[in-house]
Amino acid sequence: MQKNLGNLQAKFANMTDDRIQADVTLVGEMNDVHVGGFYNPSSTDQALDLNVELRRLDTRTIEAFSFGQLRETKGALQGEMTVKGAVDKPRLNGQINFNDVGFNVKFVNESYTINDEAIVFDNQTIRFNKFDLKDREGHAFTTDGTVNIANLPDVSYSLQVTANQFNVLNASRRDNELVYGNASLTTNLRIRGTGSTPSVTGNLKVEDGSKITMVIPDSGPSAEESAGIITFIQPNDSTALAKYLRKPKADTLNTKITFDQLANSNISIDVEINDATEFNVIVDEQSGDNLRAKGNARLNVTMDDAGNIGLFGRYDVTEGAYSLTYQVLKRDFEIEKGSSIVFSGDPLKATLDITALYRIQARVSELIAGQTNGQDIGTSRNLYANKLPFDVALKMEGNLAAPKLSFDVMLPEGATVPSAEIKEAVQAKLVQFRKDPSEINKQVFALLVLGSFLPENSFDFFSGSSGGGSLINAENLARTSVSKILSQQLDRLASNVIKGVDLNVGLNSSSDYANNNAGQNAQTAGSTATKTDLNIGLSKSFFNGRLSVSVGKNFVLEDNTGVERNNAQVFDNISVNYNITRDGRYMVRAYRVNELENILEGYVIETGLGFVINLDYNTFNQIFGKKKVE
Repeated sequence: MQKNLGNLQAKFANMTDDRIQADVTLVGEMNDVHVGGFYNPSSTDQALDLNVELRRLDTRTIEAFSFGQLRETKGALQGEMTVKGAVDKPRLNGQINFNDVGFNVKFVNESYTINDEAIVFDNQTIRFNKFDLKDREGHAFTTDGTVNIANLPDVSYSLQVTANQFNVLNASRRDNELVYGNASLTTNLRIRGTGSTPSVTGNLKVEDGSKITMVIPDSGPSAEESAGIITFIQPNDSTALAKYLRKPKADTLNTKITFDQLANSNISIDVEINDATEFNVIVDEQSGDNLRAKGNARLNVTMDDAGNIGLFGRYDVTEGAYSLTYQVLKRDFEIEKGSSIVFSGDPLKATLDITALYRIQARVSELIAGQTNGQDIGTSRNLYANKLPFDVALKMEGNLAAPKLSFDVMLPEGATVPSAEIKEAVQAKLVQFRKDPSEINKQVFALLVLGSFLPENSFDFFSGSSGGGSLINAENLARTSVSKILSQQLDRLASNVIKGVDLNVGLNSSSDYANNNAGQNAQTAGSTATKTDLNIGLSKSFFNGRLSVSVGKNFVLEDNTGVERNNAQVFDNISVNYNITRDGRYMVRAYRVNELENILEGYVIETGLGFVINLDYNTFNQIFGKKKVE
């Protein structure tokens, strides 16, 4: 948005004594500023003799030159001062007053005010006399001390900075893509030094209720950056060969966090964080991986003569979670209390000791299938078919830059187990898994992806029987997938044999363990409940495809689920489709379907009338976008 700052008028006149007279004004609805005096380029010590009058300098003028980082400015600066002496050693006398000044800093989205405060210019010393910058809640960030400009460009300073519960962050992702959330600080810092060699000592506390989210930028190339990665050249083109086949540059990635511009500084700040503060780190924005943690820490931040950042102390995690996402799979690992990060210098070489747990319910029979194989477990079979809670543990240990990752599967403390025999068998099997890292990794993958344990070797995965042998049945593991394969093959066979009508043949097979519902005895509960249906459907088109009629029937081949159904209907499924338009884009459909609802544990007949719109598209914009009129 454009702002009318006023009319700027500048007059310069070359006087006889080599002095240049200056008269500059900025006058308008917002501003009334006047600068007058002389500039003598031939004099070293008396080059400047200027008088600056800020009758009103609107803060919106400063906002216009802030490149969008300041917004919602209000108030004005007023004051008067003289500027005399040499260009590199000016003498300033006067003061600038802040009258009801307010502004919002975009990248932190925090609003601040400065009211009835002044910066005093006393010769070559700039004084801050308990200068208060207040946040939206009235908490002050106070600066007290002096800045000396006697030896420009080396500016010396001696400042005391204090704040109590001062808000420094109130940003959303829209305001700041890398760091957002809300945070407030309490601090007491002593800042002394010259130029870029400050000495900073003191303490800083992140206040309770702060919640900070940090986004780790994606290091992969964008689509624009990826363009031209592959370039085809002629093998005899020496110029192209020299350009594209040059030796790769050495890795210049710093192994330490370094601020060269602050070399020779002396910085030592004690930082306090408690578990009322939450940190979130978005590790991979595309996949959704993120880390959330709360904890307590007493840290010391330092900087050596080379500008290297040092961090010392321990961060103890009291609670947190790591969200792991793989395609459509999402698992939330809870960080175990007692996990820690120990800093002993370089922040990138911190020592990790973190354990994160993901709890899942899995059947005991799938875990100890090998131990019970061939044994007569009798009535205990139903107990082995029960599900128990298991903790999948992700452990991160060692150096932060290259942590050692390991997995484990544990039976939670205090978990309710049907019998001591089962608990002993489970613990023995888990101990056996831990002796083979590849085996434990396989079981972790199976629990996270499939929600169940796998046999100890790949051959056992497809073994087993429906008799009294192994408790894990390969038929149960593969029923759904095999059903789809058989349905496709039967459908192809029927289409080739029967002409004139469309014939669809499907085989749906599933298995589960029966629940201990009313009407079922203890022996039935926990036993395998299987169901297999043969679906046959006929479809015929009339009136050049404008009308189609489909009927279908389900034939029960196997069913020991105990769910009753009505077999009196001639057809279980009936649908009639009529194409309103010849291309089939608009269609009216009447239907009646008979389906098994697992939640209701029974069959439900659904009858309805629908209006169908068929569209072919490559992008959503083709559906919802308006066509341009040519």
